[in-house]
Amino acid sequence: TRPHTILHSWIAIHDNHQTTMVGGAINLVIVYLVAAATASVATAAPTSSTPTSSLAFDVLVYGATPAGVVAATQAGRLGGRVLLVEPSRYVGGLMASGLSKSDIGVWPNALGSRSLAFEVFSRIATEYGLPTPPPVLPHGQCDPTGDDVPWVFEPKVAERVFTTMLEQANVTVALDTRLVSAKVVDNRITSVVLRTPSGAFDGKHHSVSARDLGQPNQYTVNAGAFIDASYEGALVKATNRVDYTWGREAQWEFNESVAGVLPPHGDGIPFGHTHKFAVSVSPYKDGTNTTCLPHVTSCAGAGAVGAGDQKLGAYDWRVVLTSNQSNMLPIPPPTNYNASEFELLRRIIAAYNASGRAIPWHVPTEGIPNSKTDWKVGGPGGFTGEYVGGSWEYPNATFERQQEIVAEHKRFTLALLHFWRTDPSVPLKLRAQLAPGRVGLPRDEFNRSGNWPGLLYVREALRMRGSYVLRQRDLIEQPLKPDVIALGSYSVDIPGAVQRVATNDGTTRLEGGMQSPLLCAKWLPAFAIPYRSIVPRRDQCQNLLVPVALSATHVAFNAVRMEPQWMTLGQSSGVAAVMALRNKAAVQDLNVTLLQEELVRLGQVLKQPGPSPPPPPPSPSLTPLPAGPLWMAWKPMWSVEVSKGNWSVTAVQDHAVLKKSLAPSKALPPSQVQTYSKHASLSLAARPIEAAIDPQADYWLVTLEEQA
Repeated sequence: TRPHTILHSWIAIHDNHQTTMVGGAINLVIVYLVAAATASVATAAPTSSTPTSSLAFDVLVYGATPAGVVAATQAGRLGGRVLLVEPSRYVGGLMASGLSKSDIGVWPNALGSRSLAFEVFSRIATEYGLPTPPPVLPHGQCDPTGDDVPWVFEPKVAERVFTTMLEQANVTVALDTRLVSAKVVDNRITSVVLRTPSGAFDGKHHSVSARDLGQPNQYTVNAGAFIDASYEGALVKATNRVDYTWGREAQWEFNESVAGVLPPHGDGIPFGHTHKFAVSVSPYKDGTNTTCLPHVTSCAGAGAVGAGDQKLGAYDWRVVLTSNQSNMLPIPPPTNYNASEFELLRRIIAAYNASGRAIPWHVPTEGIPNSKTDWKVGGPGGFTGEYVGGSWEYPNATFERQQEIVAEHKRFTLALLHFWRTDPSVPLKLRAQLAPGRVGLPRDEFNRSGNWPGLLYVREALRMRGSYVLRQRDLIEQPLKPDVIALGSYSVDIPGAVQRVATNDGTTRLEGGMQSPLLCAKWLPAFAIPYRSIVPRRDQCQNLLVPVALSATHVAFNAVRMEPQWMTLGQSSGVAAVMALRNKAAVQDLNVTLLQEELVRLGQVLKQPGPSPPPPPPSPSLTPLPAGPLWMAWKPMWSVEVSKGNWSVTAVQDHAVLKKSLAPSKALPPSQVQTYSKHASLSLAARPIEAAIDPQADYWLVTLEEQA
């Protein structure tokens, strides 16, 4: 082991998230604070002018997400002095906060069998007494079921695994500690200012306070390399130098057919279609049609199809419940409850009842080990536990405002559960599913946050604008990259709608979510995530790596944002940080070939795993539809061409659709819908009509030429 100095810093043992009493004494785990005099892989030691209230490390990782834990662990194993800073009280991000079913993707073996990401799951298997290494999920299964331990797990087990890895790598962990500012000199971050809550460490929270470190509540940390592994891109923002963005790019910005505002029924687009209401309900408070109900984000529609905006998909809580009465605590009541907040949901329930259809709502009692759930609070189409519109302000808000938004999401979710449990509009048999004694909060989870998950599921916030912007075509059309440092094996997945809006016909619809029919298509190859996408531009910052809030468009980001993929990027970042320090180089100047060789040596997979993907299914039939007017061709799918007075339309992507109405393609008979492969060209009998059949979706109205 490296030499180190032990200061009087302690954390309570985290087994079962509770302080454990052994023989009447508190069983404690030491947190090591490596003194500045310790041997270093870098030249980041403080100068004589450094304030006495500062600390020094080789690598500072901000965000104890799975990617952050893996990055810190890898840098520590390579000999770096590492500080991992986390503003919450938990290690492990969403994997320790209720996201307990891992989104592995089409190619589970893209994790390899020796990478740190795979090691995490192997250690989880050991926690459950299962053999290791664990069996890899079958190609194309994509998501595990409740029986697929260790790919499903309890949050407390994930945190225990992550914390053990950090301890064994000699990483210093400071929880309950947030970033205040970053100092940048000559395009390098030289130090950050951190802040911890006031008051003495009470021995209950798994955290290191400033007082325990012998520091004031706000203090400075110097480091040679920095890794922003936060979900929020907090360190990127704090530099005031590195470019970032949030929201949705317009279609034209990166030539992405599914960017920006989506059409009402985007059937056939490469990544699925926008969410739809399953029943027709009015969004308005009364017959004047002037004021919308709560949780309808706009009375003026969704906006122009393809336009960009600063809106994001909805956030939610992954609520962990248990049906084990001996481990059960009651679900707390909401604050400031007002049932009228859920009038839209009441109308949805009434519409289902009027139609005689069953309301699609169910409270699970299992799904992860030991009779617990990973539940996103589902509901009928149109209104679930995803707080539509609640995410918009979060990405660029102050830390304090972000905490208010998190609290509002918790209030909303508890109020929604209370509505389902008590409101007279809910059928009795559904209300009974949340009855006390049937399900409750688990006593052995989240003891540092009232048995409620420690983190809101922030799927996307800020995104860096770095040396390269990953985009839609990189996912399928151009999946190979010379500077690959990790593989992605998921397709675009935006489960939370972006908007809930009023339409011109007086009904309500959702916009912006994408659930892909290609999500687990076995013929999709793994796609390369390039090194350039995790480093800033050289003229902005030369010692920062960003594996989570990486440089990608909204579309591409939502294919990368799965925790297993982020963990592989975290390992790559940890290796790159240490290499840059050892070579006294800017992160942009690393020899990527040497980086890739080291990643492979450490177990990363950088080439298409396993056998080549099976061929895609046969192209759709190109038999033209019967001639006739008013075939609808959605503009982003088709280009219009004219040559010597002859008009035609050409498909600009696979699965391009022509159909007879705005109804979803799956709801139309075969005679009224057809899909075409990319480059398919159809001759027209007349010039196409440019029309807005729906105010938010522009279509070409085309008449196909008779075929001999």
